[in-house]
Amino acid sequence: DFVKDRLASAMPGAGLRVPHLAASALDLIQRDGPAIVEGRSVPHLDLDLSDKDALVVTAGPGFRSQLVALKRAIRDLKLVVVVTGDAADAVAENHHIDVIVGPLDGVSDEVLAKASEVVVHGESLAVAATRLGSLGVKHVASESRLSSEDLAVAIAASAGARMIVTVGIESSLSDLIDSHRGASSVLARLAAGPAWIDGRLLARLHRSPWSRVQRWLLVAIAATSVAGALSLHPVIRDLVERLVGGL
Repeated sequence: DFVKDRLASAMPGAGLRVPHLAASALDLIQRDGPAIVEGRSVPHLDLDLSDKDALVVTAGPGFRSQLVALKRAIRDLKLVVVVTGDAADAVAENHHIDVIVGPLDGVSDEVLAKASEVVVHGESLAVAATRLGSLGVKHVASESRLSSEDLAVAIAASAGARMIVTVGIESSLSDLIDSHRGASSVLARLAAGPAWIDGRLLARLHRSPWSRVQRWLLVAIAATSVAGALSLHPVIRDLVERLVGGL
């Protein structure tokens, strides 16, 4: 009842914020929209995602559990991994990172050194460049007014990704209304177009090429084959005959 009451009381306020979201998004689209959608204001990277799929991860609510649920899909689909700085170290524990986007304060030197591309965004370029230079990490800078997670989506779209799977990025209407990045997310969605898919949906839809029954059937066939091969060996055959004779 408490939750229902809180939701009911929040709805009128949310309705009043929708026009503000629309106005902010329209203003951002008018100023930066064409350049971002066409890829002109997205930093140029040596990243060609033609005929490839991308995974964009940020440290949003539940992103770790989403990654666990997507583990099989990431492996089967060979997703190119693009992360924001706040999620980099966590993602690097189990996956190779191709691109890191955003403030790098929370990213370890080890993870930075292993990334294929780094985009400095939302922090002092001079400070970041000094650190990255000492590590010998190739990097570019972006002054985009998009949030780092939305810039990561725009980068994947600009590189030609067929599918952009997002993890940790909340993009329902209620989330956008209450978020400082609402207008930014609207523009990122325009850039991604139909390629955008929420990671939670992909986790539910994706199935391994081998079903559980097929995997067990394969194991049974392999076991039978091994048993048959062993039965032909003279030593094994002699042992079986002795056992049978003893009975």
